[in-house]
Amino acid sequence: MNDFKDIEYDTLSNQYINELFKYFNQCFIFFEYENFITDNIVESRTLKKNTKHILNFEDEEIKILMDEMSCQKSKDIFKVGLFTGMRISEIANLKNKNIDFKDKIITITDSKTKSGIRKIPIHNQILSIFKNYITDNSDSLVFDSSVNQLTKLMDRRIKKVINITGKSFHSTRKNFTQKLYELEQKDKIKENTIKRLLGHSNKDNFSFEVYNLNKIDIDILKESINLIEYKYFLNVDMKDNNIILSF
Repeated sequence: MNDFKDIEYDTLSNQYINELFKYFNQCFIFFEYENFITDNIVESRTLKKNTKHILNFEDEEIKILMDEMSCQKSKDIFKVGLFTGMRISEIANLKNKNIDFKDKIITITDSKTKSGIRKIPIHNQILSIFKNYITDNSDSLVFDSSVNQLTKLMDRRIKKVINITGKSFHSTRKNFTQKLYELEQKDKIKENTIKRLLGHSNKDNFSFEVYNLNKIDIDILKESINLIEYKYFLNVDMKDNNIILSF
């Protein structure tokens, strides 16, 4: 015990623990059914699910993060999150082969869910980032790392600048989602387009499942994603053109 007491281990979520006990209990139900045991003595209670309240970044916080994060690579990954809505695990698992510069498409082949396997158009704002990190002699992007390493690295660098409970790298996905729903409210995009970009299931949409409409024209996705704008990056572009806007 002394050898391991100071080691920090990743903890399991209550939801995951509940799943483990569910299968454990099913094993003993099977044992009882097959008369391997006379009574199923397993008793377990369901743990309350952990709920994390994720907060989005405000415009001023995006400005502070982009101005004050010391590592350019971290800034680039943060910007990719804002303009793609990708989870940190999806970014960590990206390979050169997942980036199609001709059609400007990211293909997610490794995700938490089946619906997460998807294509995301590369927003014009981040096209140069991917070009900077692609190398001919490696299959991995330069910012490729293990999921745990990249998660801890990004959250640590974000917390160093914006230390607010509920704000982490995953907040960029919430920003991305909010931008999409703002566009939907303005009748500029459809909800099913949002689901495709976020990797959410369309099982609740009968017409999408029956008529296979989930194969949305990629041009529609491209048009939709390039409607996303953040005030900070608009101002940066304007400054580059010698037009300075007040933030």
